[in-house]
Amino acid sequence: MQLRQSALLLQNQHHLCLITDYIANYYPQKISIEQIAAVCGFSSSHFMKFFKLYMGKPFIAYLNEYRLIRAAHLLCASDDDILAISLECGFENVSYFNRLFLREYHMTPSKFRQARRN
Repeated sequence: MQLRQSALLLQNQHHLCLITDYIANYYPQKISIEQIAAVCGFSSSHFMKFFKLYMGKPFIAYLNEYRLIRAAHLLCASDDDILAISLECGFENVSYFNRLFLREYHMTPSKFRQARRN
């Protein structure tokens, strides 16, 4: 029984590594639930349950959080305009990016950049 649980744990860790590696490599692109589920050989519904169970949040929330972290880094490390950064990080709509950024960091991307540079 314990051996079976260990094997299941290893398999789940393997799936999580596949998922997080995929996100790290393809976050600038549009990633559908179907695409990411296929990475693990899961159905969309199984993937969503699996991801939330092991990551503690829905996939889209995790993906957006990852993209926001990358955007925050680019805001500090480059002089690219906010639209270019939002597109580079996978946000197709700059107003959606601004809204999520404000919710996460409690300031606009331009204020964030200004605050980090001072």
